[in-house]
Amino acid sequence: MGLLDIFRRVEGIGAAEVAEIATGKGKKGYLLLDVRQPREHEDGHIKGSRLIPLPELSMRAHELPRDKTIIVYCRSGARSLWAAKKLKGMGFQNVLNMRGGIMALGR
Repeated sequence: MGLLDIFRRVEGIGAAEVAEIATGKGKKGYLLLDVRQPREHEDGHIKGSRLIPLPELSMRAHELPRDKTIIVYCRSGARSLWAAKKLKGMGFQNVLNMRGGIMALGR
């Protein structure tokens, strides 16, 4: 992450809203991105989410669609905030950070 990425503004989204999106018809306009480690993902994740661990994000960002809103999540919301800022710095326009991470969903 570059120095300027630290200062990038990223909008947040609540866990309840993410849960609604994940199970609703509006899911087609979103991509749920899990930036935790594979073991964490195996222990529980939001159904339909894509796993790209934070350390791999720069190398694998080309795998992400630019025509969808990307909702980034992790365990508590810290790694996902860094990831969202990183994505913004790489030119992704529609990026949201799930506040409280997957813990906010009670998982």
